[in-house]
Amino acid sequence: MPEIRKLVAVAALLLAASPAQALVIDDFYKSSSITAAVDIGSSLTNSLVSGPNGLALKMDYALGTGNYVVAVVDFSTQNFSDAGGNTARFRYKASGQSNTLELKFSDSDSTTTTSCDKLSLKFLTVPDSQWRTVTVALSSFSLFPDGNSNFDLSKVSRMSVGLTQDNSSRGSGTLWLDNIELYKSTFTLIDDFQDQAEPNFFGGTNLNTGTSGGATSAVTYASLGADNVLQYAWNNNAVGSFSFIFMNLQKNFQGYTHLSFRIRGNAGGEWVKIKLESAPGNSQELFISTYLAGGITTTFQTVQIPLTAFTGVSFSTLNVLTVVTTNDASSGAGTVWFDDIGFARSTDLPGVIRTLDDFDSDVNASNWEKYTHADAALNVSSPLDSTAPGATGSNRVYKLEYTFTTNPSFPAATPYAVIERPFQISLAAFNGIKFQYLGTGANNNVELKLTDFDGTTWFKKFLMITDSGGIWKRATAPFSQFTLFSSGDDAALNLKRVRRVEIAVARGSGGSGTFTVDSLEAPGSGEFEQFFPGKLISSVRIVNNPFSPNGDAFKDEVFFVYRLDAQSKVTLKIYGTGGRDVKTVARVDQAAGEQSVAWDGTDDSGAKASNGLYLFVLEAEGSDSRKDAVRQTVAVLR
Repeated sequence: MPEIRKLVAVAALLLAASPAQALVIDDFYKSSSITAAVDIGSSLTNSLVSGPNGLALKMDYALGTGNYVVAVVDFSTQNFSDAGGNTARFRYKASGQSNTLELKFSDSDSTTTTSCDKLSLKFLTVPDSQWRTVTVALSSFSLFPDGNSNFDLSKVSRMSVGLTQDNSSRGSGTLWLDNIELYKSTFTLIDDFQDQAEPNFFGGTNLNTGTSGGATSAVTYASLGADNVLQYAWNNNAVGSFSFIFMNLQKNFQGYTHLSFRIRGNAGGEWVKIKLESAPGNSQELFISTYLAGGITTTFQTVQIPLTAFTGVSFSTLNVLTVVTTNDASSGAGTVWFDDIGFARSTDLPGVIRTLDDFDSDVNASNWEKYTHADAALNVSSPLDSTAPGATGSNRVYKLEYTFTTNPSFPAATPYAVIERPFQISLAAFNGIKFQYLGTGANNNVELKLTDFDGTTWFKKFLMITDSGGIWKRATAPFSQFTLFSSGDDAALNLKRVRRVEIAVARGSGGSGTFTVDSLEAPGSGEFEQFFPGKLISSVRIVNNPFSPNGDAFKDEVFFVYRLDAQSKVTLKIYGTGGRDVKTVARVDQAAGEQSVAWDGTDDSGAKASNGLYLFVLEAEGSDSRKDAVRQTVAVLR
């Protein structure tokens, strides 16, 4: 039975990984990621409209003398600047040896990672097995100019997480990761002074001073109770003398509305001025007390100064923040402390723009790849962990167990252990794709196409469905039903690296109409439902696939749930590899509507079926003389 062997072979590839949660491929929350392609003589306008689950993609098309129109969703890169994304946020915990953790993003200057610009964040892990949330502005990342020396935030192609022995000793450790997110922060810190060390978050120095006319000044890090702060002390006793401290920034702060910081005085009533400069002397000095109702006091107060007050400053190239005290401003001598200096956007709300990776996919089905130095070893797994911040019982994390050998072959080199992934999507843990659709006008075909990283395209065709009668319907596309459309470097579709999804309206009856798509998803394990409009068996879904019939009362049976269009005689048979008869599960008369049959994992003799893949064949003979059959795979995994 070649058909059975083919289905089992396809299922083997799909079930190689652990069961996965559902994946939203595109929820159509923005139109900028969707482009149009049309045949000569055809036209297409894409727009976003309200659908059953939020926004939906509406295709207004006219085939004219052409044969197709296509809506294209490209996953080759991520647009970090879209919707105000300016910050990376992730969770980690560590144990064992403390080493340098590096989060890195690459842009798309080249198809070769080594020739792309990179943004890098490095810090020493705290190996106390406690979860931490790290939130860092992208502007605080270091630039490695390996491409055109201008990192393109609108076209980010890859990210990596790694450990290096930059600032520590060799040994072993474990790193757990969860939820790397692109975040929109309305406040970007220059420094909170918690580390009491240079540099600030933008790579500049804080401990810079200057004086004139016999004045003296000192800037140091200090601790006030639980607060680590920056301390500025001065003595401007000579007439006309002044002193100042400054922080180096050299960053782009366009889009922010306020300079924000906390300040406290030693005596209260200190007269202190502040200025921002993009070039020497291009901003006036502003009295801080002007922006505090009672002036500087002996308790910390938050100050917010509108950036519009700093006239003549170019915030695309902001270089220096300077604090000034002068003898002619009653600032003879004094001390103040600063904390949490940064830039704020008062007209915006913070929030997660998108999750770059939630690590819920089995590592073997993901498109993460690992790289190690010759003196390093790395094992990556994806255990359940509900202790991560905001996690549930079904939450998975990635666990990186690494070793930097203490007997190195290359003692002068810095060992590393890295995982890296492209921003193409991985569908390898899933069985297929589903979506909802609404069609009006002419009746034409729809093609769902998947293209991988090397240009190979496979597709599934839905015949004459674009006129849905004005009602929302569902469509499913099992990967076992996809066929080759065009070859790239090879003819195999790599489901771990899908870079493009296309929805095409292809000529059936021709003409014009609208086709609207909502909730393009890869259903999780046990959720996949196939719909067969107009068929005697109009839908089928499998609950608990794979299942584990081991008597522990958890997933001991698999349920075949289906809908009959008319009263029918139903037969459900299970086959093993090569078409071997395993069991006739049911041979019954059933009424129209939703029905279900369960299999307990035994064969016709009552013996337990061994672990592996099986084919179920559901056949129906209706009272209206129609006949129908559905074939699909199910797995036994004890």
